[in-house]
Amino acid sequence: MEDLSIHHFVALALIFGSISLQVVAFFKILTLGSGETTEKVNDNHFLVQYEPPDGLFPLEAGHLINGRLNFDDIAGEIVNLATKGVIKITDTYYEIPLLPDIPDVVLTKLTDDLSLDEAQRKVLNLFFTWNKEVSLFQASKKPGFRNHFLRKFKDLERYLDKKMIEEGLFDQKKYRQLNKSRALVTSSLFLTFFGGFIAGEDVPSLIVIGKSISVFLGIITLLLSFARFWAFYTQKGLDILRKLRGYQEFLEATESEKLQIYTSGEDVSSLFERHLPFAIALGVGSAWAEKFKNLVDLNLRWYSNTHKARFSALDVTKCLQNIASGASQLCTSKSGISGGSSGGGMGGGGGKSW
Repeated sequence: MEDLSIHHFVALALIFGSISLQVVAFFKILTLGSGETTEKVNDNHFLVQYEPPDGLFPLEAGHLINGRLNFDDIAGEIVNLATKGVIKITDTYYEIPLLPDIPDVVLTKLTDDLSLDEAQRKVLNLFFTWNKEVSLFQASKKPGFRNHFLRKFKDLERYLDKKMIEEGLFDQKKYRQLNKSRALVTSSLFLTFFGGFIAGEDVPSLIVIGKSISVFLGIITLLLSFARFWAFYTQKGLDILRKLRGYQEFLEATESEKLQIYTSGEDVSSLFERHLPFAIALGVGSAWAEKFKNLVDLNLRWYSNTHKARFSALDVTKCLQNIASGASQLCTSKSGISGGSSGGGMGGGGGKSW
């Protein structure tokens, strides 16, 4: 057995003390994400809603139902702003000599609407800081634009979290406890490195093992705390969440033949357009468009298609999927827009119907 000096014992005490703090923080974070609130979030008892909850726009609805910001939320809000005349969306292709054309989306800012919510203005700032027209494919090739987008995306998510707390939808107490756990882990890592400094150069294997365990556990705990696997809802937040799930169920599972019954005979094209921003933000854009697949001659003032004179609801939704995918590419890689949906998914779901 290796001889341990006094400073080695002090170093071991600091390192294994920090491990104890990390274990406490780890289980505190797990406890925050479990219990009665989580059971209520997973509760499937809700009533089908035919309209979104009052006072929410698509970006907020998507953020609330997911517990975090994702790229479908942004695509849904882009469509919402387009229907208000703030943005025009052009479905096009980027031509590369000797290679197949690449699907692209061009966003054009038409006006500065002073009546927009702060969060909506932040969505516009994701794309239109420098120019009033943006090709998502070309933007994905520019490191400066990608860095700007990622920075603004994180700023938008922080703003929405703060807004949800201020409006009493997220539980501020639990978020504070989460931040305290992060601070505890950060302090424990400082103790570990300080213990390693005290141990000096001739370090016994027990201290090396302890440092490795502490650093590994500290990093895992911090990653868990930032992973956004859950949101901490208040009772008010849960009530709105259930309404959103009921509305999501309507958008996803209502049979095409019954839409007219539930919507008082509203014009089919108008019905599709009015609910489309929320369908995208709630992750059921494709399921919503599928109900209108026979609607092949849409006239949308905010959307144009450079390669089709007549386009369908499915064409429009595929383009909007490219917006979500393009936003994802701007945050995660150097490649261009892909045709599929982003992580949150616009894909239609199960076999339920109403």
